[in-house]
Amino acid sequence: MIAAATPQHLPGVLHSLEPTLNHHGYLAVVGLVLVEDFGVPVPGETVLILAAVYAGAGRLNVMLVALLGFLGAVAGDNIGFAIGHFGGRPLLERYGRYIFLNRERIDRATGFFARYGGWIIIVARFIEGLRQANGIIAGVSGIHWAKFLLFNSIGAALWVACATHNGWDPIEIDASQKKPASAATPVPATPTPGIVPAPTAEPPAPVSNIPPPLISGTIESIFADVPSSSIGNISVR
Repeated sequence: MIAAATPQHLPGVLHSLEPTLNHHGYLAVVGLVLVEDFGVPVPGETVLILAAVYAGAGRLNVMLVALLGFLGAVAGDNIGFAIGHFGGRPLLERYGRYIFLNRERIDRATGFFARYGGWIIIVARFIEGLRQANGIIAGVSGIHWAKFLLFNSIGAALWVACATHNGWDPIEIDASQKKPASAATPVPATPTPGIVPAPTAEPPAPVSNIPPPLISGTIESIFADVPSSSIGNISVR
């Protein structure tokens, strides 16, 4: 159990997960991430971000949070891979509805795996819905386990790094030394006689018309008909 000052005013589902993280600590991180990654719709990513928030407040160690998140992610996807590999497509078609996978979505997902190979395993890690079914679909698709382990580990490392970075923000202990930005009064520069100031360069025009990602938008169509609130938002108390 964690005994320290609690970060204040956490929004939404982060607040609902506080009792779980307060009571179970690091075990909640590795447990929820692991279970989420073989298809169970629990908020594994959310608890990982919350644990990083706690680390920023000094309540947890951010390196240990990241390590346990990585191990849970890799282990969970490998459990999912074993389920898909040994259970096969009949098992997925029979019970896939419990993880939002009907026959049509299974066809689309396995098609992406066949088309893009191991790289889809990395991309899928960042897509809600496909992340939870990633290992199971890879097992059904017939990808070799060693190849899956390699790409899954790369994807897990990148995903954990992004999640912990999003939540981790070290809190300044001595707030009295921090001055508000408005306290500093700008001092106008006095021109020196005989010297012409250099012209100020105009800021570059904002870049527009950025092309959309080639793969991820298409992959998201697999779960396009599933409400986002239905995936990964089950709080655990």
